[in-house]
Amino acid sequence: ITSWTTWSFCSSNCGSGIQRRERQIMTLPKNGGRRCPFIYGQKETQTRVCHTDCKHNAWRMDDWDSCIPRESR
Repeated sequence: ITSWTTWSFCSSNCGSGIQRRERQIMTLPKNGGRRCPFIYGQKETQTRVCHTDCKHNAWRMDDWDSCIPRESR
């Protein structure tokens, strides 16, 4: 089998995701031998924090009132 490949890019742009790497089988079995299983590794990674775009959720505050979303008025 080959050496491990480098880790793949993360499956997510933000939050947690998965990275994978693998090894390739170089010699197929002969004389009734069994095939090697597919060999791979994976790990969960934490990329950057997912930020929420607040431009569609503007808030305003009235005097002596609670914060009320602009869309609900």
